[in-house]
Amino acid sequence: MKNIGVLTTRGLTMTASAALLAAAALTAQPALAEEDEGKVLGGSLSGNVGFFTDYIYRGVTQTDNEAAIQGGIDWGHDSGFYVGAWGSNVDFNDGDQASIEVDVYAGFANSIDSLPELSYDFGFLYYWYPGAASSLDYDFWEVYGSLSYDFDFAAASVGIAYSPEFFGDTGDAFYYQFGVDVPLPYDIGISAGYNFQEFQEGAQDDYSDWNIGLSYTVWDLDLSLTYSETVDLGTSDNEALTFGVSYAF
Repeated sequence: MKNIGVLTTRGLTMTASAALLAAAALTAQPALAEEDEGKVLGGSLSGNVGFFTDYIYRGVTQTDNEAAIQGGIDWGHDSGFYVGAWGSNVDFNDGDQASIEVDVYAGFANSIDSLPELSYDFGFLYYWYPGAASSLDYDFWEVYGSLSYDFDFAAASVGIAYSPEFFGDTGDAFYYQFGVDVPLPYDIGISAGYNFQEFQEGAQDDYSDWNIGLSYTVWDLDLSLTYSETVDLGTSDNEALTFGVSYAF
């Protein structure tokens, strides 16, 4: 499941590509004569593709600790409205019931006019696992929202995602995210996050996860190395070191 968080790889952060797209929409100020150049339906298209040694979603592997190839495409308007789709291979050790995850989402991300350092993002995300038996109840949807503040030397964010029927028929679920990103010289960045997954109906135990990572951009490639760990999940497979290389276009 692609984490939609303001910090992590898919989700309450907007997806990484959506976040980049929103940032571009907020900062780009083209000359008037060039405003419509490259526009698609009044907005901008962007895409991303990447290879990762694991697909970690909310602290848990989605590929049985194996590699993942992921990619997505986004359309964003200068107003902050965006829509997109993202996909990855998955492996839940379920007899190949699901081998692909496809996420579609739409939202709105922008900054506060009177306080441009403060930005927000909220939207809707649907997780689809084509080929999986309907009795498994893999498919589900979420709504999400987040706030982030840019202190110049670092950016901090907080977010929440809610699903009325989470993955695998586990009922109401909330995911709370807290994170910080620190830009360093030479195109290096460091990020850290602490998150909490809560299940309202007791179908699964609540747990928390945390992560810390480094990123570096070279030759237009985004390299990342992230350590993640879950707490109170009740499994022995609760930590991962993931390397990724991705390209945004």
